[in-house]
Amino acid sequence: MDESAPRKRRILVADDTELFRGLMEEVLVREGFEVLLARDGLEAFQMIKHELPDLDLVLLDLLMPKMTGFDVLREVRKGKMGQSLPVLCITNVFKNPEEVDNLKKMGATGFITKDLSPTEIVERIQLMLETNAATAPAAPAEE
Repeated sequence: MDESAPRKRRILVADDTELFRGLMEEVLVREGFEVLLARDGLEAFQMIKHELPDLDLVLLDLLMPKMTGFDVLREVRKGKMGQSLPVLCITNVFKNPEEVDNLKKMGATGFITKDLSPTEIVERIQLMLETNAATAPAAPAEE
């Protein structure tokens, strides 16, 4: 393996809808991302804990079995390593401004609805990753 090659950006897609997970995996892999998949909130939370700090973004459904996306977000934000992890919440249910504002207060980095096209979702992910990279502290230079 070429050590000088840049690491692929890693995205966790956490959604209980198999069709949506599969579609997002296909689209994101085609865009050059490494994709991890979780079927429910508990699996998503365990994967996040296991994969940090080598996870670049979480695409998080809010209504999932075992643990809601709200619970996952709350738990991730409690941990020090989860503070800066971009979390893009996805839903078709919670759309009004008050609900979106509540998500932001809980620590969501962004919010999208499932009625966006896959291309629009990828654009939002890329924008979020660029924004997060621009605001992240610079890594120390290697000598």
